[in-house]
Amino acid sequence: MGGVAQKCCAGADATTEKEISVVQNRGGGNLTLKEDTLEEDLASLEKPAAKAVQLPEQEAAVDREPGQEFTIIVDKATDGGTLGVDVDLTDGKCLLIESISGEGIISNWNKNHPDQPVRPRDAVVEVNGKRGNAQELARACLQKDKLEIVLRTGR
Repeated sequence: MGGVAQKCCAGADATTEKEISVVQNRGGGNLTLKEDTLEEDLASLEKPAAKAVQLPEQEAAVDREPGQEFTIIVDKATDGGTLGVDVDLTDGKCLLIESISGEGIISNWNKNHPDQPVRPRDAVVEVNGKRGNAQELARACLQKDKLEIVLRTGR
């Protein structure tokens, strides 16, 4: 998939400003969604054409069946403030993880939970009880510090 990539719950200083950085891959440059203008900014995004995305392969530390769901619970206030993931929300239903930065809450989760790692191609399908709408999932990442995230394993 391609199109809109997103760093969910990322910001230069998570304590003073909550934002999501969105990159429009069709030559549109960067767009930053801020909490106070989130509704208008999300409404302005065009649904881009689907493209294949080349994701780096990761060594399989844990064998997993594609399509399994698992839950992680993280706290932005105590775990570092940003999730540190780039996601694609073009399918409209979930947040497909395209990459995980070396720093951030998800990277820390992976270091502390090697038996249940979050990987590229996993999809965020639920955040704090919200499911089925990518924009709602992105919004849910901003609304609370404590996040209960349900992921579906990728292929």
